[in-house]
Amino acid sequence: MVRKTQVRPTTFGGQSTHVGHCYPERVLEDTQDRIVTFQPVGTAIMRRTGLRGPGGRNMFPNGWEGHHEKRLWQGRPVVRAHPAGEPWTVWRWLEADGSWSSTFYMNLEQPWIRTPIGYDSHDWILDLVVRLSPFQAEWKDVELDWSVKAGVINLATANDIQTAGHRALRSAEALEWPFDEDWNQWLPDDDWPVPQMAPRWREVALSDRP
Repeated sequence: MVRKTQVRPTTFGGQSTHVGHCYPERVLEDTQDRIVTFQPVGTAIMRRTGLRGPGGRNMFPNGWEGHHEKRLWQGRPVVRAHPAGEPWTVWRWLEADGSWSSTFYMNLEQPWIRTPIGYDSHDWILDLVVRLSPFQAEWKDVELDWSVKAGVINLATANDIQTAGHRALRSAEALEWPFDEDWNQWLPDDDWPVPQMAPRWREVALSDRP
């Protein structure tokens, strides 16, 4: 099993980085060009505790209390497809009948970085919900606006994120990978065990990074 962590900057405790969320996932593909992972229902995930903004997703600057809480993934099973080097990951959910969701979720984030226990990334707040046939796309940018006003990010960073978002939108419109892929190759087996948390999930060190 390989685990994925998201690293966020902080000044808490003198650390330069810490883990914001940790999601144990099964790796379905890992090549020079792409990474595909699967997260089933019931996966135990770790999330920071502290003062959060609207919706409870993003934390105020210095809002972290220095601790994490364990939660179980109660959403639908999800496959995440990451084009190597691109600042987004495409999510798609499995419905109760085993079919794929009609929507794709494009999560804007730092290109994944390999570590000894999986991959590190950094969420960029802005997201896209995409539907095909006919093509439709909807921005989810309320949190980006809030993050600028709250001082989580500055305006220049927000503009860079929006630029990356428009690149992601063009990729979806052009039906680039993974939109052109046969997703049925990633259907999970019923006997796959639930991925477990790596012992070193909390550790973030420069030696872990390429």
